[in-house]
Amino acid sequence: MTSIFWTTIATFGSTLRKAALALFGFVAGHVAGPLRYRPEAHYMRGPGPKWREKYLQDHPARW
Repeated sequence: MTSIFWTTIATFGSTLRKAALALFGFVAGHVAGPLRYRPEAHYMRGPGPKWREKYLQDHPARW
């Protein structure tokens, strides 16, 4: 019976450790502050050829 007891304790401890590390990583990421806004990462040059092909079939004079 002691073998089953210690196996259960070890499994519970391992699971608890993983959960604590995940929580710590989440909290540490948010305490450090939000990520800085980088406009170049969100910059879009406009609709591409696939968009034009899909939406401008009836209006070729617009582009």
